[in-house]
Amino acid sequence: MAVAAVPIVLRAIDKDVSGAEVTALVTAVLTGLLGVQKAIGSWMDQRQVIGIFWQASADLKENVYTLEGKWEDRSLKPKDPDPQFLADL
Repeated sequence: MAVAAVPIVLRAIDKDVSGAEVTALVTAVLTGLLGVQKAIGSWMDQRQVIGIFWQASADLKENVYTLEGKWEDRSLKPKDPDPQFLADL
């Protein structure tokens, strides 16, 4: 933040600078800072969405592997499935 204020301070020291020029400089610096903040915020939001996706993928895989492990040694009848299998499914 201090680095962003350097152009404003340097221009304000100059006696020939009008109030409109200082206002324009302040506006430009603040606009740039807000743009950087928004870019970083959107990048972080995308990372969160990707993290949620990978967590959901891992949870689904865990559920499938648990179901397969529980029912791997049991025979299933397609016409009359076990009610516990349907509950686990």
